[in-house]
Amino acid sequence: MAGLPPATLRPALRLAGGWIFSPEASWPQSRRRLALSFLLPLPPRSAQITTVKLGGVPCLEVVPAGADRDRVIVYLHGGGYVVGSPRTHRRLAALLAGAAGARAVLVDYRLAPEHPFPAALEDASAVWRALLAGGLPASRTVLAGDSAGGGLALAVALQARDRGQDQPAALALICPWLDLTPTPRAPAPREPLLSEEVLARFAHAYLNGHDPTDPLVSPVRAELGGLAPLLVQSGGDDLLVDDARRIAIGGRAAGLAVEDRCVPGLWHDFHALAGVVAGADRALEDLGVAIGRHLRG
Repeated sequence: MAGLPPATLRPALRLAGGWIFSPEASWPQSRRRLALSFLLPLPPRSAQITTVKLGGVPCLEVVPAGADRDRVIVYLHGGGYVVGSPRTHRRLAALLAGAAGARAVLVDYRLAPEHPFPAALEDASAVWRALLAGGLPASRTVLAGDSAGGGLALAVALQARDRGQDQPAALALICPWLDLTPTPRAPAPREPLLSEEVLARFAHAYLNGHDPTDPLVSPVRAELGGLAPLLVQSGGDDLLVDDARRIAIGGRAAGLAVEDRCVPGLWHDFHALAGVVAGADRALEDLGVAIGRHLRG
């Protein structure tokens, strides 16, 4: 699908981002606004979507037509650790899983500020461990996520490595937020959704006084040796593009296999508008194919 030119959508996204993440809105209000924005487009009709519970954590399971159920993408949604849900990201996960020929498990992890760090990490790790405890080899799983979910996926893998546990087949990071320290980023005037102020509010809510340099909240600062291969995608206009670049550079320096792609002219989390934004469909398809390749060994 060709989609619409980015220039056509950028002004509308600026308005939507300002409305969803308004500092005058409570977090529950922002969650409702984001959910409303993701009512359409719907996931593919051929995908079976059911509610499940793994490790005591509620999840959505998405099984595209023809998927191999023994290959699993554990998907962690974005939203700055404070908004978003499996429902807002079910279409993205369904398209990604369809391209990979796998099923996806979207984790409904607890959100800040009601549940600050390490609640989200505990929930994501519990789901992944439950899959492995059920007999699924780690090599048949991929940890994936967008924005904060990308950071969370990397944190799960870091924690597993440090505990001597097996790694997944790969880590798929979409426009990941990997550094929660207040270090200023390069200006991104064409980014329609995020700002330094919004990121600071997200970080404050999630950290709740915790050290922002902790590698489990800012994993770009971690020692990366021994992790799974990295599949990283970002947008050239994304305020967080440097996080993606830094993890790709750091991964290669640590001896990891790294595939990274930056799509020029697109913004933070453009993948969420697959079917609408020109370039998003191709990016998701390419990432899904790469995931499928790793899941097949």
